[in-house]
Amino acid sequence: MDIIASRHATQFARNWVVEGNGPLFMEFVTYRYGGLFFPSMSDSGATYHTCEEIQWMCSTQSPTRGLQRYIEEWGLTSLQELRQLDKEAKAEVDQAIEEAKTSPAHRSKGLWTDIYDKGLPFMWGWEHKEVSCFLFLRS
Repeated sequence: MDIIASRHATQFARNWVVEGNGPLFMEFVTYRYGGLFFPSMSDSGATYHTCEEIQWMCSTQSPTRGLQRYIEEWGLTSLQELRQLDKEAKAEVDQAIEEAKTSPAHRSKGLWTDIYDKGLPFMWGWEHKEVSCFLFLRS
């Protein structure tokens, strides 16, 4: 997926709708490496795609790799600076993970109150966990 093209398409869609031209449907082609949201033993990344396929996707089709190529082509920064930014971002994520692990658990009381939803249309392949996640993300 091309991040720059996605941004332009999203800007166009937003302007289209805000200007009163009606709704617009957008579809993005994405790549699923494995069981990202509800992993299970039957949905392991090792069997979902071959190692070669994942390696090819990461090196040629990855949105982050594509953005890195744009940054390099446009001369916005050096490869060393990008690597340093990546290292700092990973350290920040690791720190946030450790903080989350040591923080007290969030009380879920009231999490599902005062939520109005007309309900979902019937969808094939959706499991209860996915619908709950979908409803949570919509509210």
